[in-house]
Amino acid sequence: VAIVAGCIASTPAYDLEDLLKGVLSAMHPPDILKQEQQLVIKLLDCTLNDLYGPAAKCTPYGSSVCGLACKNADLDLTFTPACAGLHGYDKVEELRHIAKELRKRAKLRPGNPPWKVEQILARIPIVRINENAGQVDLSVENDLPVFKSKLLHEYTKFDKRYPDLVRLVKTWASSRDINSAQYGTFNSFGLSLLVLHYLQ
Repeated sequence: VAIVAGCIASTPAYDLEDLLKGVLSAMHPPDILKQEQQLVIKLLDCTLNDLYGPAAKCTPYGSSVCGLACKNADLDLTFTPACAGLHGYDKVEELRHIAKELRKRAKLRPGNPPWKVEQILARIPIVRINENAGQVDLSVENDLPVFKSKLLHEYTKFDKRYPDLVRLVKTWASSRDINSAQYGTFNSFGLSLLVLHYLQ
């Protein structure tokens, strides 16, 4: 980002638009990443359906859904079992059960490197999977972010500048280490709202 800023400062005005187009193009997630993420969702759906029946569903949310994803963006998913309405301890137990099953199945994927599966006991407990599609975070009955993602997706339809400006701000925030709510700074949703407010 600092290099980009230096280039912009020394670039004639008529070249600025072309420079920004190139920068933004490099920030977009590649198509192959999207394809791999879709494959992960299918594999998780298959596992969850085997464990909980066809009523169980896996729903993506976050920047990959609302059209604000940057290159190497992670994939956020929430799982709703047939027996909805689980309490905190029950969610942790369900995730432990899912993680155990995913580790078992990861070893059986011929021709593919095994998934690295870990359970993280954060404020919102998750199972984190690291594989070719990058980082995948699976939570249980985490419905509010799904609504937020749909809301941000609607905002992207009002102003074509919005997704690009969000990507620029998120990339800048990442380079300054101020993009993690875990460490008391901004999360992706907060940065997206700041950009939205600026454009209003």
